[in-house]
Amino acid sequence: MSTASAQSLPLMTVAEFLLWRSELGDDRRYELVGGQPVRLMSPTNIRHARIQRNASDALRRAVTESGVPCEVFDAGPGVAIGTDGDECRIPDVLVTCAEDIDDVSYLVPEPVIVVEVASRSTRLADVNDKVEFYSRIASIQHYLVIEQDQRRVVYHGRGPGGGLEPQILRHGSIALDPPGIALELGDLYRETALAEQALPPGAS
Repeated sequence: MSTASAQSLPLMTVAEFLLWRSELGDDRRYELVGGQPVRLMSPTNIRHARIQRNASDALRRAVTESGVPCEVFDAGPGVAIGTDGDECRIPDVLVTCAEDIDDVSYLVPEPVIVVEVASRSTRLADVNDKVEFYSRIASIQHYLVIEQDQRRVVYHGRGPGGGLEPQILRHGSIALDPPGIALELGDLYRETALAEQALPPGAS
């Protein structure tokens, strides 16, 4: 997901950020990073949009087919550690299995799966900064960074130590349990130039 720094503003909590954003009166989108609003750049390229759509569609199919009581959200509502913190992220796609969701809230409760489509400008942040943040949200069990320059997914799953541990994936399927669904990695690259990309010998 692409970002650009917003104008200089006083440092905010998540609660102050959500209030500030609601009063802007336009469609610009921001995340809160270190207490500072950061504008999400647009437009994205076609491949990014297709991969994001594919991830959303694949997760919705998996949720429907498995019958788990979960919901998939596309980029829009945010993820935060309470409202007193200084960080609020807007993933490209996320899944929550929370039982009670307030449909006027700007934050998704109890996210379980978080997905970001990486761009050249945000890959380091997606893999480093965001994984540290998402690791601190106990409900998040799976964090996927889908690359668009090559057929590769950096998957982070909860390890024995409690952190999100990385693994490189290029093909096959991945079990996302909880909530108890599976995702075919090939589905993420449908209708892109990477759909039929040959894998190197021994690639995983």
